[in-house]
Amino acid sequence: NAAFTLATLDSIDLIEKKTREIYNYFSGILIHKGIEFLQADKTEVLSKFILLCDSQLVKNKRIAHLKKAGIECTDELFFVTPPHDQFRFKNAHLLIEQSFSIPFYSTLKDDEIEYIGQQLRTI
Repeated sequence: NAAFTLATLDSIDLIEKKTREIYNYFSGILIHKGIEFLQADKTEVLSKFILLCDSQLVKNKRIAHLKKAGIECTDELFFVTPPHDQFRFKNAHLLIEQSFSIPFYSTLKDDEIEYIGQQLRTI
């Protein structure tokens, strides 16, 4: 594990550069389509790409479309608030219901990135 960590630290700049390129590519597509997503500033270390939807119904349709195309989507924000506090933290609960993430990591191959981008254009 230590050797892997050291090797990762040696290439951290490349990892950050690659994830920033993927972020810019996906965000450009979504901005063009008018689809909201959690935006990151230039100093932020990117680890997730989270799309925002107008409703849980829209979220479910988008996830179903992407999954049908073989793109795994995940709920990332489910841990923000426990179910018994959903009325106490209404905005957090709304964000949980209406957001999901798409594959986003530095080891995505160029053809995988392009394929995800193609599918984002069709949602």
